[in-house]
Amino acid sequence: MAEYYITQSKMTALLKELASDSGMEVFGPVKKGNDVFISKMDGKTELCLDYFISVNSIKEAIFPRFEPILKYKLRSEGVELAELPPIKPLVVFGGHPCDAASIPLMKDLFSWDYKDHFYLQRLEKVVIITLACVEKDENCFCTSLGGSPHGETGSDILLERVSKDGWQAKIVSEKGKKFIETHLDFFRDTITPEKGIPKLQDKD
Repeated sequence: MAEYYITQSKMTALLKELASDSGMEVFGPVKKGNDVFISKMDGKTELCLDYFISVNSIKEAIFPRFEPILKYKLRSEGVELAELPPIKPLVVFGGHPCDAASIPLMKDLFSWDYKDHFYLQRLEKVVIITLACVEKDENCFCTSLGGSPHGETGSDILLERVSKDGWQAKIVSEKGKKFIETHLDFFRDTITPEKGIPKLQDKD
């Protein structure tokens, strides 16, 4: 299988390009004050790529706190239901493997006795691009529950750092493969690894 790599500048440019498309929603890590949030982007959003953990989860992009589930119009002859706008394709960037691992669990929950149309449709349309961790501490969620800082569960593409400005893009799903093939101009077939880039280290 071909190997793919992408630089931080190219990833930023790709996400901004996608966020400028009114037919798509893009979420990524954004610094607000001293904290980083996974937030909805537009074409001018500045990404924060140097962070350990975000305040919120990538789950909020797929399962928002608030959303319309019904629209209607009151008319003299009664109530008329109105169509909701279609759920847009999503790209969610910047979560860590522990965060992405929750997505399949939520799928089981929301397709158990009652199928949550809104969640399951978003899940079909989302591409999840996660960042493998290069540092950890004793309270990390993934290792506490038997996961891995490089775990693939729930991700479509896993980015593993190979240089200060670049990642190797590991394809995890067919959606991830299609995403890279569609935006191949942003990816490279190699990046020279830099010495001193750890696969994983403890966080002080």
